[in-house]
Amino acid sequence: MPGYARFRRTLRIAPGVRLNLSKSGVSTSFGPRGFHYTVGHGRRRTTVGLPGTGLSYTTYSPTHARGAKGTAHSRPVCPTPPRPANPSASSAKSGVQQLANLAPPQKIAWGIVLTLLVITSPIGLWLLVAGLWQLHVPEWRIRSYVHQAALEPANARDLLLQAAAIDARSPEVLAPLAEVTAAHGDNAAALRLYREYCAKVPSDWLARGHLAMTALKCNQVDEAIAELVAIRQAAPATDDSMASVTAHLAYAYLCKEDPRQGLSFATSAPGRTGTLGPGSEQCVFYGGVCKYMLGRTDAALGDLATLYAINPAFDGLQAVRDAMTAGTYELLLPDGSALVPRRPGHAIRSAIVVQRQPPLSAHCLNCQAPLRAGAPECSYCHAAVSTRSPLPAASPPPPPPPPPAM
Repeated sequence: MPGYARFRRTLRIAPGVRLNLSKSGVSTSFGPRGFHYTVGHGRRRTTVGLPGTGLSYTTYSPTHARGAKGTAHSRPVCPTPPRPANPSASSAKSGVQQLANLAPPQKIAWGIVLTLLVITSPIGLWLLVAGLWQLHVPEWRIRSYVHQAALEPANARDLLLQAAAIDARSPEVLAPLAEVTAAHGDNAAALRLYREYCAKVPSDWLARGHLAMTALKCNQVDEAIAELVAIRQAAPATDDSMASVTAHLAYAYLCKEDPRQGLSFATSAPGRTGTLGPGSEQCVFYGGVCKYMLGRTDAALGDLATLYAINPAFDGLQAVRDAMTAGTYELLLPDGSALVPRRPGHAIRSAIVVQRQPPLSAHCLNCQAPLRAGAPECSYCHAAVSTRSPLPAASPPPPPPPPPAM
């Protein structure tokens, strides 16, 4: 029986690290007793065992598994879909990028963990050193505060203000600080932050949508229209997202007391039958509001009936229908006034068809329905009377959804 020569030598080069020399080449093993991870010969092998029992379990990389499938401890090879020409390089690049994007405290934490595991000590040491160094780099200190603000919403504003103290003009601070400031009701300050951020990052269409929304709340209607037109012309978004932008424009022109121009935008939305997205529903609603302001009450009620058939739960819909039927509907505007037709139910040809006036009654801040005097709750959404205000801010449609990823 012919024999064969065998050569193998193992060198311990560091605790938990061994260099294996054999006829087939060089491989390196990592890990303590009972756990080994071996790389070499174009293959990877992981062995987990219980020291002293003789029991172990070994898995191989797909390349090795094909050659070792006759052994008792190999796992079956699963069919895999086609992959890029160099999947290992792309996955490695993605993994390294994720580690590089961690905030310094996360780098330090993971660095300690991975260093203690020995097998990943080179990566752990790199993360640890990088994290300690980045703690003193202003850009990364800002990112740490921003990351912590996302984890602690209750303390988000204070954390973001600490980040702004490092660099108040950093786009990484401006956007989240504007959002948090708006959530706290300080729309004027939020508008200033959104303006500065969008001047630095004009391609962030979602932020520009929030800028337009905040401008409307601050009664800066012309600025809002300019932003919405820019979004409508250039932003890469879905049809329904663009419909939501169009609904904003319709509302903005109502704020300018121009329901004709508002109607031209609202009626440019997609079809009005079947299932519509939220943006298209908003266009149907504001199309009806524009028609009511133009004295076309029957046509307005027809639009709202169409919307009811599509989505009976549309916010405030029933209250608006009842008010239009009674001829008492008023659209609340950002400055606290209300917009009403000059002659409800009568189409007039003059250039001025609407007028501003103080609201006739308090309105529910939840659904914008008028509140009856002495009523304990809103008769439409059943919100408590404490949510009402005699001069509420207008409730335009929500900001457009973010555009799809390119």
